[in-house]
Amino acid sequence: VQSVRHWRLPFWDPYVFCGRSFPGEMQTAAFYPLQLLLLFIPFNRDGVLNPELYNWWFALAHFLAACFMYALVRDLGLRRFSALLGAVCFAFSGFVAAVKEWPHMFESALWLPLVFLFCLRALRKENTAGFILNAAWSGLFLGMAVLAGGLHAVIMQGIAVVGAATFAGYERWSHNRELGFSAWSRPACVAMFVALIGLSAGAVQLLPSIEYGNLALRFLGNAPPQPATQKIPYAYLSEGLYPQSVIAPLFHSAFNGVLGSGECTPPYIGVFSFLLAIIGVWKSWHNMWVRYLTGLACGAFFYALGAYSLLHGLLYAIVPQLWVAREAGRFIYLANFAMAILVAFGAETLLSNSVDATGWASLKRVLKWVASASVVALAVPAIFAQPALNPWIGFPLVLIIASCGLFYYLVHGNRGLSAKIAILGLVMCDLY
Repeated sequence: VQSVRHWRLPFWDPYVFCGRSFPGEMQTAAFYPLQLLLLFIPFNRDGVLNPELYNWWFALAHFLAACFMYALVRDLGLRRFSALLGAVCFAFSGFVAAVKEWPHMFESALWLPLVFLFCLRALRKENTAGFILNAAWSGLFLGMAVLAGGLHAVIMQGIAVVGAATFAGYERWSHNRELGFSAWSRPACVAMFVALIGLSAGAVQLLPSIEYGNLALRFLGNAPPQPATQKIPYAYLSEGLYPQSVIAPLFHSAFNGVLGSGECTPPYIGVFSFLLAIIGVWKSWHNMWVRYLTGLACGAFFYALGAYSLLHGLLYAIVPQLWVAREAGRFIYLANFAMAILVAFGAETLLSNSVDATGWASLKRVLKWVASASVVALAVPAIFAQPALNPWIGFPLVLIIASCGLFYYLVHGNRGLSAKIAILGLVMCDLY
């Protein structure tokens, strides 16, 4: 901001170390278009950005993340309230909410819904002009993620796009095997075109950083410094979720919040939201993108286990350049992205007037036992003061009971405005 205000191109930062390169350092995001908004925020008397106004800017970025997810869910054909719920879960939970300490990671992460939206549109288009236009938009937003500085988020977004294209090609081939190679040609072209435009849009930051990387060293805890261009030995990788994180979708701070080593975030989107995601998978399995997102969420979670996961070890060994994204725990970002959309599908099903209440009998029985067990788990420590119950275990138990009660309320025909307010209120209180 200081450089631009003095009519200098942001190529060199003279204030850090003995000077450093803006194009070489991706995390500074000196060429990120949204950062131009900071030009309009006045400096305070200490000569830095006003923290209060910067907080408003940060809140605006979260609002944009919610808008982008809302647009994606609407494009998938779901109603407004379902899209709103998916937007809330994406912008205010999981990875996007937890990486506030690393603005470059957050700002890169918020673009995935738009990248995915236009990628799906390109896969649907039959005419060449529509395919090229939508793939170009998808690539442009991928380039925005590059310029925001979070390279790991960009790698994960690329995996989501390539996975979607591959899955779309497989679906076309499985429905008409006579198509042969032609079933895969259009999805492959979409993925390549998105990558080409994305790399071109972010080239001003990406290409200098590649050159800069040839001169840089990476420090990994107690390990000796490694050249930034050298594949990291597997023994030096410690970041990843712990196995007990499998309960993290229900208990955000179980085990005193220690769910992994390194830069790990719990895969928490809220108790009732998690129930909606399960319903979305169960009741909307016929939708091809529900199947893909379910696979993406499960695969990302098991990869995020890091050294505990066979999937992580295999992919780290055989996928070229995947080692650049060394923090396995960050891959929970893809799981949270997929789960937010599945939440929207679950809400769409649960609030549909065409759904027969008798179709929920099996889930009602399960939730009855879950709610009863939660009541007992709360009541015993309350009455006998033993065993001691951690508040961060007790609070999710309350949320589980409330979620079961709200589910019963909804399946008995209450799907009006009051029901939607109750859903949104419970989800927001939970995520708060």
